[in-house]
Amino acid sequence: MKILFHKTAATDFAEKLQETLTSIIVNQPVCVTQDTGSFLKALLNYRINYPIVVIYLNSIADAIKIESFSDILDGLFLIIATENIDDRLLMRCRQLYPGLLTYYKEDLSIIAAMIEKRLKAIDASTR
Repeated sequence: MKILFHKTAATDFAEKLQETLTSIIVNQPVCVTQDTGSFLKALLNYRINYPIVVIYLNSIADAIKIESFSDILDGLFLIIATENIDDRLLMRCRQLYPGLLTYYKEDLSIIAAMIEKRLKAIDASTR
């Protein structure tokens, strides 16, 4: 598994982000979770392969839940996307040390470019 996507809410932006992720990796499935229990299980299952982790957060409560997994997320390439520009939420997200923190809908292309670049680097290192 190369991409693990966790969405805390089913919004239009989260669905577009999921479509973007699945279009980037054609040959392999993207693991998608929506509840924290499934996310933790997927993290523990796929952690050894160093997946790219993309998290869609839209509330401080969801960020607090994700913070409890910070030790497991440590060392993984993390992207956090949100539609909520609340300063408190963004500060919580920054505490997870993401490689990219974005909150604009237009940033889907930036997310896709970051993931494609990371996948190329992973593929090059495994050759």
